[in-house]
Amino acid sequence: FCPRALVEVARCVAHKLRFLHRHNVVHLNVKPATAMVVNGAAKLVGWKHAQVLTAAAPPRAAHLTGLFSAPEARRGPVVANTKLDVWS
Repeated sequence: FCPRALVEVARCVAHKLRFLHRHNVVHLNVKPATAMVVNGAAKLVGWKHAQVLTAAAPPRAAHLTGLFSAPEARRGPVVANTKLDVWS
């Protein structure tokens, strides 16, 4: 990929995350391996750890990937939130 194409993939993934977050869904596993290009379109894959955020029972983020997880998540369990996806 050329740098311009990589920026476009990142932009598309950011738009997809914004859509998810507006619907109270967190992916919790955003990393290069889960941002794929299929038939010229960026896709966000790897939904195994995705969670719906609810006020009644905020989910815990237990399965974050090392260097792609926010610093506070590396220190121990945290309540899942959209900031964890944005950091990735």
